Order: sequence, then structure tokens, then C-alpha cells
Amino acid sequence: MMRLNIAPAPWPGAPVVVLSAGLGGGGGYWLAQRAALEEQYQLVSYDHNGTGENAGPLPAGYSLATMAGELF
Repeated sequence: MMRLNIAPAPWPGAPVVVLSAGLGGGGGYWLAQRAALEEQYQLVSYDHNGTGENAGPLPAGYSLATMAGELF
């Protein structure tokens, strides 16, 4: 199961923004931007499978379509 970093919402019903670092990237790429965004949005970031907190071997056939599906 993928580990997510879900920040508390600044107020009930705040819009949610998912920060994806792109192909093979880690959630840490967004550290500089988080401070500017966290007062207005609930932020969700993550390390793609195979990187950072989600390290490990990727299954055979892992693809961009698989990566996109992991967001949902």
C-alpha cells in the first residue's frame, strides 16, 4: 500500500491539492512550495512506488498507466 503525506485541512471543506513529483519523484520535491500552499489548501503528497517511503522493487509491467491509477 502506498504511503501518503496528508496535511491537515486549514479549515473544514478546504480544497484538496495533490502534489505529484512526476516520474519516479519523491514528495520531498514539494517542500519549498508547501508553506505557500498549506494556508489555503489541504495538501496530499507522496513518494512514487519504488522511491523514498515507498521504496522497493516495482512489479513486472509497472507503467505510467499504473502510476496514474495509483492516484485514484
